[in-house]
This record gives sequence, C-alpha cells and structure tokens, in this order.
Amino acid sequence: MSVISEIKNFYSEDTRLGIVDFLENNLDLYKTKQTDDYHPGNEGNRRSCWTDLPFFAGEHRRLTDLMQGIFDQSLRPTYTCLSRYQSGAGRLGMHIDRDQCYRTLSYMIRCDGVPNWPLYVGKWEVTDEEYKALQNHEGDFQASPRESKEVDKILEAQEWATIEHPTNSAAFFSGTHRWHYRDEIPAGGADVIMFHYNPA
Repeated sequence: MSVISEIKNFYSEDTRLGIVDFLENNLDLYKTKQTDDYHPGNEGNRRSCWTDLPFFAGEHRRLTDLMQGIFDQSLRPTYTCLSRYQSGAGRLGMHIDRDQCYRTLSYMIRCDGVPNWPLYVGKWEVTDEEYKALQNHEGDFQASPRESKEVDKILEAQEWATIEHPTNSAAFFSGTHRWHYRDEIPAGGADVIMFHYNPA
C-alpha cells in the first residue's frame, strides 16, 4: 500500500507568495498552455489548467528526492499541472488519474474563501488489472465516472482518508491507484499545483 499523507506549512511564506506573484502577474504569458475543464451539462471540475509551466520545472526536479523518500522508491518527474478553480463553484470530480500520475504531490497555493478545501482519497488501492480496465473503459466503471449512481457505488465501496489541504500544504498519494475527489468549494477559489512522478 502506498502513502497517503500531508505536510502543512510546506514552503516559507516568501516562497508561497512568490508563486502567487507569478500567478497574478505572469500566467497570462502562457495562454497556449491553458485548457479549460468545463463540460456541457455538468460543467466538469470548473477549473482552468496549465501543464508543464516553465516556472515550476526546476522545483519539479528538486522535489524528486523528497518524493522518493516519502514513497520509498525511485521516481522520475513526468509533468506538472496548475489548476485554478472557479470562485465559489470549483469541484474535483471522482476519478483515477492517467498513467503519468503514479505518485502525486498536490500543493495548495491558496484557497481564498475557506480555511481549507479537503481532498478525499480512497484507502483501498485499485489493482494494476483494475486500473487498466478503468483506463480502457472496460466493465461498469470509467476512470472519471459522470453518472451519480457510479460515483455513489465507489463512495460506498471505499473507506476514505481526509486530507485537510489548507493553503501552503502538500498532499501525497497515488493518483493512478487511489480514487480521489473534492466536494464543491463552499466559497472563494483555489489554486493548486500538482507535481506528478512515475517509477524511474
């Protein structure tokens, strides 16, 4: 079984504010890297995403040693994803990640309307065979179920770990082998950077 954990006060406040400054003053320079995660009907996760921003590249590499220590295995960086959630409406639907997200560090840059925005992570890992079936849309479930009855079945079948995830905290878990989600944020927006890793 892999780790589910959290480190609060992950960076110094100066470092965190440096990231905030980048978001507020330089993110518009990277429009070509922006995708919007909105789907007709349910509006998806109500967020905009940027993958592999150069600003985070050095930190992604630097954090490799920490990730290897936490998960007790050799890892290599795959990609980063910055998610900016819509104010008062952001959510993260129940899902299992793509195969580049075997080990994940999720860093909460800020959640400006609430003290924290919990991330719920399944305590029971899916097997490699189950993961392959989910990604191939085999069987009753998909890696990102949209039907409420499918989500309810997963909710009932799992025990859930709660990661509080306040501003300046880092969450550690397997994105590929653990179901995870967030409820709709009660107020304000949130900015999260995810650093993903695979076996070296």
